[in-house]
Amino acid sequence: THTHTQSNGVGGVRTGGGGMVSIQEVRRRFLHLVGNRHYVRAVAREAFDVFDSDRDGRMQYNDLRALVSDLFAHFHVPSAELHAIDSDGSLFALLRKYDIHMTGSLSKDEFCEAFYYLLLLVRDEFFPPKLRFS
Repeated sequence: THTHTQSNGVGGVRTGGGGMVSIQEVRRRFLHLVGNRHYVRAVAREAFDVFDSDRDGRMQYNDLRALVSDLFAHFHVPSAELHAIDSDGSLFALLRKYDIHMTGSLSKDEFCEAFYYLLLLVRDEFFPPKLRFS
């Protein structure tokens, strides 16, 4: 079961459980996730098992797209961004980049590396670290 988030338009996010979480809290949680590579790997392994639709141990393009859609919804990334990375070939390029055996799909280990890279892309685009000036 996946919990989706929805913006309330006032700087907060409504969770699937009916509660409210601020955009700052979503950002904090996301940056905490990305900062712990071992945890990211564990999350990626679980996500792989959930989104490997035919249970063949390989992440196909459509599986990857479904996962990215769910990830974007969870971290309140605009759905238009999924369409953008899908239509410009970025998602397919991500699959090709990490498909080291050139099978057209990702093994669980290949996917774990791709997942971390994907999180870094989302971080840099939507949750960039705050600049500090002395």
